[in-house]
Amino acid sequence: MIYLQVITQLVAEDRHGISNTGHEALRRQSYARQVLDKVGIELRGYKGDGSLFRSTVLNPILQRQMRGVPDVYTPSVCAAISGDDEPTIADVTTFYLGKDPVDDACLSIFHRNLLYVPQSRWFLAVLLEVTARDDIEHYNKVLVNHDKLMEALALNDDADTNSSEESSLTLAELEVILDEGLVDYFEGLIDTAVRTVYPSCPPFLTLRCPQPPELLREAGYTLPSDYDMDDDADKRGGGEQTGEDDD
Repeated sequence: MIYLQVITQLVAEDRHGISNTGHEALRRQSYARQVLDKVGIELRGYKGDGSLFRSTVLNPILQRQMRGVPDVYTPSVCAAISGDDEPTIADVTTFYLGKDPVDDACLSIFHRNLLYVPQSRWFLAVLLEVTARDDIEHYNKVLVNHDKLMEALALNDDADTNSSEESSLTLAELEVILDEGLVDYFEGLIDTAVRTVYPSCPPFLTLRCPQPPELLREAGYTLPSDYDMDDDADKRGGGEQTGEDDD
């Protein structure tokens, strides 16, 4: 269940704060401990069917993550709820109660929008064994990359870049995925659509093509070894032409 993923992430953030005494790590450690304490109290008091359990503590976190909003950052939450307008009661109700975040139908949206939740990206790297839980350098890199993502998003504020699982990836998003070693998790998105930038076109031009790896190579990215294999290129119809006839 998705609750387990959030709880495990919070436990990892608590443990990470033991070795990392940076401001953000300690802030997240304090937040994680508060949430875990509240979840523990909530679980101890629940007497119903476990399959019907809905957490009043974790659901708001999941609602924000489903929309790519970092936890407990008020400006981002307000912007996600109502844009530039002052949130109304109706706006807040729709945001937090409009969808059941535990519903499996929401998983693909979570998958796409976790790109914009740095704590979740860091935890994904830990789960994929790209980095160790106590690795401070990778943790800090995720924070820096998040700032880059938000800067790129601000340059293209007219585009709804993280509204659904079908949104194309921007080059900034691709760069973060590759830099943080998350290709295995986001491989489906990379294979589905790539958004790139060309000087002669509007700021963000969506490109959908059957050979995303070739497009990435043209953009100057070093791809995982499986994309570099000739067999894989041939399967995608993108093998190099030598000009020689086959015997």
